[in-house]
Amino acid sequence: MVYVVRQAHGRQAVWIQAGALIFYLLAAVSAIASESGGMSAHVHRPFSILTQVCIVWAMYRAWGQHQRKLFLLNGVAWAAILADTALHYILVR
Repeated sequence: MVYVVRQAHGRQAVWIQAGALIFYLLAAVSAIASESGGMSAHVHRPFSILTQVCIVWAMYRAWGQHQRKLFLLNGVAWAAILADTALHYILVR
């Protein structure tokens, strides 16, 4: 988020990254709440999917505008989310 704002990649890039960050934080808060039994464990999944959609959208946009560093940063973020998902799947099985 800081990189996008400081490098002035445009308003659309800032909104996409802000959306990804907001959905990520909502997913984290709902996952923490589900661990304590405050809500269903499935509530965080839509937020996680929306986070991934924003990240993929940002990657697509960065690729089209030849912004390699922004593409790589979003790729690392997406890979971390996918690794976390795989870890949860392995631990549950």
